[in-house]
Amino acid sequence: MKQQNKKMTLYKLRMKHRRARRVDVEQLRQDTDAYLAENTPSKNEIDILADTWAFVAENIEREEWKTYTREDWEELERQHVERAYYTKPDLFDDILTKYERGLFTADEAQAYAKRYRKCKYRFCENVFKPTRKNQWYCPKSTCRSMEANAKIRFKKTGTYLPPYAYKDIREDTSQKNYEKYEIAFDMEESAGMFARFKYKEECGGKRDRAREDMNDIAHYKQNKEIDAETQVIRHYKPVTIKRDSSEIKVSPLFFRAKSEQIKKEDKIS
Repeated sequence: MKQQNKKMTLYKLRMKHRRARRVDVEQLRQDTDAYLAENTPSKNEIDILADTWAFVAENIEREEWKTYTREDWEELERQHVERAYYTKPDLFDDILTKYERGLFTADEAQAYAKRYRKCKYRFCENVFKPTRKNQWYCPKSTCRSMEANAKIRFKKTGTYLPPYAYKDIREDTSQKNYEKYEIAFDMEESAGMFARFKYKEECGGKRDRAREDMNDIAHYKQNKEIDAETQVIRHYKPVTIKRDSSEIKVSPLFFRAKSEQIKKEDKIS
């Protein structure tokens, strides 16, 4: 009977505090002290208490972003990048290399840079060569739909960020995902597959864009489910993020100055 009461007391403590948005640490401390004063817990019961404390600690961390102002969200949005396969610095490096080899004049380098355009998806840093005048998003990508989803998120939650950018997955959920999706490989039988992976990493290969798009869609659905759990405080202040023009602009003097700087550094070294 005493053992049954002991388990029931621990069960009630766990069910009372191990809940979403439960952050009353003082009450949890009092209940824990009362339980320990009357009982000698086993190792399993200590683990249950520790898990409850860890859950409340995660709740406190999750509550922090609810106090963010619109300016705080703007700074996080500015830092968040989802796609950066071929960016403006990459483009400039390629142009500069051709300029130094004498394949481009400064004017030709500027004209070549103008052929490219920056993607308008706010979390994409890629530049691309458009095939039509009204093409503003990366070709053969989900950037257009991702931008539309970001605008919907802003109306619902007050930020363009996807939930995974500011919500941490709970430790127990992470463990369950690990146990659910972990796959054990026989390294000897799978040697050929891993060799192909390694060769592709070292030598490159054709990207599986269809698979990337499927992963993006699956990621969005998962974020939507997480977002349904809690919502951030809405802020109706207009967004003030200043974005650069999508057109790639660069002065012809840029390449001349950059080339002279590299030549000086080579002489010094």
